[in-house]
Amino acid sequence: MIEINLLPEGSRGKRAVRLALPGDYLKKSIFVLIALIVVTHILIQIFITVNALRLASSVRRLAAIRPQKQLVDKMKSEVQSYKAMRDLFSRAGAQRMPVAPALNLISDVLPEGVWLTGLSLSARAGELSGACVSAEGGEITQVGKLLNALKQEPALKIVFPELELSSVKRRKLGQSEIVEFVMSANKQAKNPKKK
Repeated sequence: MIEINLLPEGSRGKRAVRLALPGDYLKKSIFVLIALIVVTHILIQIFITVNALRLASSVRRLAAIRPQKQLVDKMKSEVQSYKAMRDLFSRAGAQRMPVAPALNLISDVLPEGVWLTGLSLSARAGELSGACVSAEGGEITQVGKLLNALKQEPALKIVFPELELSSVKRRKLGQSEIVEFVMSANKQAKNPKKK
């Protein structure tokens, strides 16, 4: 091949240097590269298979202990409910106020036209529900009188600390209007759990 370059010698570009690799060296390089790719692929497959076997083994072990875990969870919930009942009874014993005297005090402060329909006591809260009928239409006033009387009774503060009116509903019964109410008290406000 004849190459003609009319540029002066200083301006002529340099020729690229070509490395002439022997064919044997090139074949060995390609073989090593292919072997590395194949070995890497095989190692990745082995790693995936080992992890899949570990996962399957863990799932089998977890499935084997699932009934025992459910039994333990059930026992824990029962223990918690027993602890709550124990706390309730210990508080009731510590308060030294039986239910009958508390009901007597409540009945003593009931205004005219107000009657109770429910009393609920738990470890965390107390609830008193009732209804009121008044000939003069002052049902809400009568409920307010009951609430103030209960708040002023020191012996009832043990059973109903922080007593407040939580719900009031009016409804008609014939020509009379009835006001249904719910008073609630959060016992945790006054009696926080001791650790």
